[in-house]
Amino acid sequence: MKALKSTAIIISILTIATVAMAGTIHTTKSGYIFAISKQDLNTAMKYASDKDTGAFSRLMLQHRIAALKGGVRVYIEKRTWSGMVKIRPVGMTGSFWTVREAVR
Repeated sequence: MKALKSTAIIISILTIATVAMAGTIHTTKSGYIFAISKQDLNTAMKYASDKDTGAFSRLMLQHRIAALKGGVRVYIEKRTWSGMVKIRPVGMTGSFWTVREAVR
């Protein structure tokens, strides 16, 4: 029973923190990649980890990933436990996936 109560409290705190940050404007950092889909971002990170520059370059040529421009004001729409965030530039309707470190 005590564990259930503790879990409920933790979930409540996380929910409140997420709602509180929903309208917060963040800024992107340069030197990171972004993708339209979470799957493309995962693929790009795997190619980078494997040091497969040919496959990574193909993703860029196919416009499936691109380099983030620093200083862009964005909202964080979604977060994953694996460190990815879905961002939406202020004033835009499209969203993109990048890594948490790419946004401050």
